[in-house]
Amino acid sequence: MGRILNTLVAPDAHRNFSKALAKFAQKAREIIKGYSDYCIYAGGDDVLALLPLETVIECANALNKAFRQHLQGFQLPDDSGTLSIGVAICHRMEPPSIALEAARSAERAAKQLRNALAVAVHPRSGSSVMVKDPWRDTLLQDWQNSKKALRHGIARGFPYELQHLARQWEGAISHPNFSPRQKRELPKRLKKEALRILERKKETGQNTKAIMEEVIDSIQSVDQLKTQADRLAIAHFLTRG
Repeated sequence: MGRILNTLVAPDAHRNFSKALAKFAQKAREIIKGYSDYCIYAGGDDVLALLPLETVIECANALNKAFRQHLQGFQLPDDSGTLSIGVAICHRMEPPSIALEAARSAERAAKQLRNALAVAVHPRSGSSVMVKDPWRDTLLQDWQNSKKALRHGIARGFPYELQHLARQWEGAISHPNFSPRQKRELPKRLKKEALRILERKKETGQNTKAIMEEVIDSIQSVDQLKTQADRLAIAHFLTRG
């Protein structure tokens, strides 16, 4: 935060800014206590906590809202008054040092995107998965829809089939013979293929299918398809409790 403070030259501005950060730290402890009793550290704009899987996204969203509220009115350079949060989901048998580094890695990824939430899962077997999203009004709903779909009957293999579909199309669009017309038709093709996979999942209930159809309809690129697939894969872990 040193670079930000150096730009606020007036002593009153320094004091007011420091007070705002102190108030946010206090509010952060209160927010985390509402979700967990494990607030490890909260000072200034730095927060570290252990949180339940089922509410970690909601807590991150609440912290972001509180940070914005406490810094309203400060004219900060380069959109510096934003909060980037990294969430790491690790196996309970992982040493704390490994879990802490995973959280720091997710935080760095969020900061690279700026004003973002990065959520990473590190299973005991298999590859790690990370989703990075800039903060937006619909982000919490996107995560809640994914969790709801996993809780209410969508096939557990569905996210991984979408990931496979994204990898296939990544290879296709990088091929030199991929024509401009095929690029224009890409969103339609992606949605069609994703819906075909969804229709094969006979065990998926109608309400859950409706949620997934809405998610699929928003896909406009291979990157968006991969993000949605990865979000669902992470939601698989968030709903295990």
